[in-house]
Amino acid sequence: METDISAIKQLTRNIIRLAGPLRIILFGSTARGESNPESDIDLLVVIPEGAHRRHTTQFLYREIKQIGVPFDLIVTVPPPTCRNTKIIRG
Repeated sequence: METDISAIKQLTRNIIRLAGPLRIILFGSTARGESNPESDIDLLVVIPEGAHRRHTTQFLYREIKQIGVPFDLIVTVPPPTCRNTKIIRG
């Protein structure tokens, strides 16, 4: 994977600190292990229902310091089918 894992960790730590998301999901070429020097880090950031997606997105882009690689965020709330569910692990 071309993208530095430490950059992904730094980015996710910043998002957690600033927005307290329910989930952060890596997707795109980096998640598939197909990134190259021009690739960005694509993250889906799931925030609590009732939070303002556009304001959160703008806030995150403004507050997150440059980490040395480009990144793209998609900020969303959980879909209705997932709002009152529990994750079963085992």
